[in-house]
Amino acid sequence: MRSKCRRFFALILATVLIVTALGPATARAATLSEWLAGEQENNKVVVYASELNQTRYGEVQKQYQEQGYRSGAGVIRLTAEQAQGALTSSYQGLEQAILSEEDGEAIRFSFQCEKAGLYALRVRYCAMDDVTTPIVRSLAVDGEIPFAESGTISLYRMWQDNGKPVVNINGDEVAPGVVQVKDWQTATVYDAEGYYSAPLEWYLSAGAHEATFSAVENGMAIEYLEFYPLEEIPSYEELAAEYEANGYKKAAKPIYLEAEEEIENKNWSTIRLISDSDPSVSRTEAGKVLYNTIGGGYWTSANASITWGFDVEEEGLYNLAFHLKQNFGNGLPSYRRIEVDGEVPFKEFENKKFLYGSKWRMETMADEDGDPYYLYLEKGHHTLTMTVTLGELADMVDRINRDSLVLSDLILQITMLVGQNADTNYDYRLDERIPDLIPTLQEIVEHMEQYMDILKEASGKTPSLHGQIK
Repeated sequence: MRSKCRRFFALILATVLIVTALGPATARAATLSEWLAGEQENNKVVVYASELNQTRYGEVQKQYQEQGYRSGAGVIRLTAEQAQGALTSSYQGLEQAILSEEDGEAIRFSFQCEKAGLYALRVRYCAMDDVTTPIVRSLAVDGEIPFAESGTISLYRMWQDNGKPVVNINGDEVAPGVVQVKDWQTATVYDAEGYYSAPLEWYLSAGAHEATFSAVENGMAIEYLEFYPLEEIPSYEELAAEYEANGYKKAAKPIYLEAEEEIENKNWSTIRLISDSDPSVSRTEAGKVLYNTIGGGYWTSANASITWGFDVEEEGLYNLAFHLKQNFGNGLPSYRRIEVDGEVPFKEFENKKFLYGSKWRMETMADEDGDPYYLYLEKGHHTLTMTVTLGELADMVDRINRDSLVLSDLILQITMLVGQNADTNYDYRLDERIPDLIPTLQEIVEHMEQYMDILKEASGKTPSLHGQIK
């Protein structure tokens, strides 16, 4: 029995190792590691177990498909005029805004849906307080939260660097601080943990409805909530055919952006400038600290984004290329959603993979055969936004987290039997007293083997994480 227990805890540690390597999007499972170190109270394990019974969005998506649901039609905008039980006032240049400041406060909107179907949600809002954490809200439709992610909607703040780096008496640059930009912004609602590449969708039947938008954490002013049908994002092949039909030509001159200098905003205060002395990085000087890159290990949280601004003088087709280094995640790739002017231009940019590599490299955005992607840009100002996603690993991460919850539930059952200080010389006969212990562990072991295959395929080689777990 002792050998079985050793295998059991080895399995737990392997699970924790995977989710930790995959980053902050899997923070719940990292908390399991803290539990094993004796830093977590037992009642928090009960919270993990209760999460097993929540309906996840992925399950609801399957129901949508089985029922044959399609996108709805038209835009349903909910404003202060329809809000019930809400404080309204002028705010930040807007004559009538909904002020939502107190946690637990619920705002109700009555509305009509003309056509049954699936609707995404966007919110136009302005942050009100000076904290660094995202604004969190829950959305119930007709009194019910249809899936777990609808109860933890995260709306992010806008941040900017407080000026440029300054040079000290030693000739080294000193990084600026960050300041919150309290301005109106419009955000499409994605799941807070980054599991799904597309925005969340709610099914609305035709007829009258009530939406309840409740404050979970932090204050905000709201101009409107808007349900709208998602449009199908074209593949690059379809977009390229459209470009050809329109006679678009390649631009003659490239546009260069210094990633650390052209930032318009970012949605996490922790995304910072970084100094890198590698000679291949532009703006370096031997022996000096120069802040010449951005991101790195500070740009890993789910949904964390950076937006750059740039001006186009010549309309035409432009390829996108990055000078980058992706040396995080124990050999695993990273993924980013790439948007131009707030929209994903084609399907391949929903989850663009960046393979692991220890050195700086120039990477052109291209298909699997190496043929470059092109984007048509008109004259004028444009934005480029890159957002952290889980890409093709999202389903696996979700399964790992659920396995972690199962393991947490087993830990709770074991703790109830052996207490906090188990006698290592006593045979507790856990396999007899917890009948599903061994079958459950065997099933999770099979899952772990599947995860290793997925990680190997995604990385294009065997990542170092694979060897650590084996």
